[in-house]
Amino acid sequence: MNRLERRYYINEDGSEDNLVQSVDCIEKILYHALRDYEGIDYIYAFCDDINICHNQYSDESKFLITSSKLNLNRKLFNYKIKSVLPHHAIASVEKAIDNGVCIAVCTMFDMLPPYYWYQKPSKIGVSNTHWCLIVGYDKENLFFADSPDMLVAERMQTYPSNPTIGIISKSIMVEAFKKYCALLTVNINTKELPHIDNFDEVFKAVLLNYYTPSIVKDGVIFNKGRSALVAMIQSAEHTKFLDHVAGDYYIFYLQAKRREIFKSCMIDKQSRYTDIKSTLEALDASIKSWNALHYLFMRHYHQPYKNLRERMQKMIADMISLEDQVVNALSKIVFTRDKSE
Repeated sequence: MNRLERRYYINEDGSEDNLVQSVDCIEKILYHALRDYEGIDYIYAFCDDINICHNQYSDESKFLITSSKLNLNRKLFNYKIKSVLPHHAIASVEKAIDNGVCIAVCTMFDMLPPYYWYQKPSKIGVSNTHWCLIVGYDKENLFFADSPDMLVAERMQTYPSNPTIGIISKSIMVEAFKKYCALLTVNINTKELPHIDNFDEVFKAVLLNYYTPSIVKDGVIFNKGRSALVAMIQSAEHTKFLDHVAGDYYIFYLQAKRREIFKSCMIDKQSRYTDIKSTLEALDASIKSWNALHYLFMRHYHQPYKNLRERMQKMIADMISLEDQVVNALSKIVFTRDKSE
């Protein structure tokens, strides 16, 4: 396998690789590692619970919004994250590449010229939450692959034979490593590849988790599914919650994409169910609402709304009705025998 010859974030025909753009940063790296194996329907490795989670801490000023994760393919991916001393990082990256190991770095991306965050004071200190795939190196440079959405074309130097790969000097990367450096290595447990499809379990978890009641543990209120949406409306009364969401509204984009992945898998499996038309229509409406919420905060980032709180609360209230319809439609589906199995 030669990762320098592979196209990243686009398919071989030049179209956008929708799957890699539908998952979070770490999942992107897992996806790149999985691509070393052909004949695999990769989408099932990333089909997961579509419910959202909302955690509120005891001081009522700290919040966390995440996607619910079932980790059904945790045995498939053997990945490790470790902090590394700056003067050891380059050697560690090169060793992993020489051994054919998929490796990514997490550092201060606001110090790397190709990145959108470069020299943006508002982003300094927070842009080390991203992961970048390293695919090769030479004496002076590292070769990397990352989402075009994160990069500025005018500041990009691309690999001569592969425009989807960028070049960044080791000297610049080392300076960023001095501020923060972590490495992510991924190996695939090939014995688990035949068991990559867990859609039945995901389907059941979506229904079960949507109506999960709130749980209080160690002073933290854990909400999932419908209760999380209700809690988000209530939390919007706190300015700190709005600030938290405004700083990480990418979660709403991921929620829309999770539903798209779930929908694609359902269509692929439609021979196992009775009529799924109403479910697909409900999912489409849900996807549209999550994209709208993401767009609301994206607009707010560039041109702040004075009534952001009211807009968000109204959109989530409407979203609860749409999510109810999704779960109601899913609950009415009757499994049938898949004659293809």
